[in-house]
Amino acid sequence: MDSVPSVVKGAIPVKAITLYQPYASLIADGFKTIETRTHDRLRGLAGKRIAIHAAARAPSNPYLDQCWREAAVHGVDEEALEWLSHHPGGDVEFAPLAVILCTAQVATFGLLNDEEHGRAACCHIDRNRFGLFLEDVRTLEEPVPYKGNRGIWNVPDDVIPDYAR
Repeated sequence: MDSVPSVVKGAIPVKAITLYQPYASLIADGFKTIETRTHDRLRGLAGKRIAIHAAARAPSNPYLDQCWREAAVHGVDEEALEWLSHHPGGDVEFAPLAVILCTAQVATFGLLNDEEHGRAACCHIDRNRFGLFLEDVRTLEEPVPYKGNRGIWNVPDDVIPDYAR
């Protein structure tokens, strides 16, 4: 991708995580307020504003179908279900890839339980699943093309518009 910004020397980095679609857009659009993991390596993000990045590629069809199925079955609200219904069969053509979509404040990090958290996570919650509880999501007016990474990674502060910091 030619327009992907590179790291600028001396810039203050913002922590970021990369998610497959539709999950990245569900966060940016305010429907998904908990991001889940099977490990606790994201614990250090509690209390920080992070960037939410959409992965550079769509997940494989079986995974993508599972994403949509879980989001629809395990508890998105009616408005989110309507959002998903415009993209039947896991079509991510509508959803941008390899871009930073928004920032969010990580209110806290903790162990989840199925009953309380499935709806906000837009997925089924298994035992021993951890979550980033997100609030104050600030969607970028225009998604910023950017090459992401696995795990927690840094994006220079000057890439994120002032209103989203």
